[in-house]
Amino acid sequence: MKRILTAACLSAASAVIAQIAFADGYPPCHYAPGYSIDYTDSTEAFLMVNCLADPDPVIRDEIAYTTIVEILRNHTPDAPELFELMNMLVERLDEAGSDPNGFQGPFVALALAEIARTDRVHGWMSAEMRSDLVTIGAEYLSGVSDYRAFDDDEGWRHGVAHGADLLMQLSLNEAITEDDALMILAAIASKIAPPDAPAYTAGEPERLARPVVFLARSGKVSDETWDEFFAMISPDESDPRWQAPYASQAGLNALHNTRAFANTLYVNGDVSDAEALNALRDRSLELIISLP
Repeated sequence: MKRILTAACLSAASAVIAQIAFADGYPPCHYAPGYSIDYTDSTEAFLMVNCLADPDPVIRDEIAYTTIVEILRNHTPDAPELFELMNMLVERLDEAGSDPNGFQGPFVALALAEIARTDRVHGWMSAEMRSDLVTIGAEYLSGVSDYRAFDDDEGWRHGVAHGADLLMQLSLNEAITEDDALMILAAIASKIAPPDAPAYTAGEPERLARPVVFLARSGKVSDETWDEFFAMISPDESDPRWQAPYASQAGLNALHNTRAFANTLYVNGDVSDAEALNALRDRSLELIISLP
């Protein structure tokens, strides 16, 4: 079972305070119609975590996730509580494969994006904790194999986009290291046109592009690394998909997804006056031109 380091990362006393309320284990999803949510009580965020896998999209998205966002953004808990909530979410992400419906991973990743945002705004994590979260986020996105996005009856899953959102919040944090940035880029590259992916139709390329744009703006990535990143996502002639992309559905999917991602980077770079983003635009244009 994964955790972000140990409670020793905070003071021993603070860690005890954070865990007292849940000494007997984390509670199951307890929401029921008529339940009144107190957004000023940080305990409500913990109570909603196990609702993130609920098959009812109203409970999962509109109630559980929205409650966690409201508390973390407008009634931010203190560092010990954030630490414990983060570990609870990481444990649920680690167990997401046991959810037969496929909701738990994407929505836990989205909630972890909000945890990452609290660190970006309030700077409460240690460098090691932050890097651990980068690793967990990168491993989650790289490992996504369920590409379902939206269903009229079941609502959102959207694992690729939600994983990218977690990495986006981390990429916005000025405190991440160059190694963190490299890990984020590698995870993004793995999901631009993976062999088993359909043609993305629910905004995935745009969501994948956001962390890349913010990393370019940060200046943490060297020109050599950018060259390596674009080489990773360019057509690979040894891949059958790229040998005849118009002759198979897999080839068409790869072409569609790569072009959509490159177009998004190009537009973001072209509308900016920042030199780093203009360089991103130029590399994206080279990729677009290289596509068959």
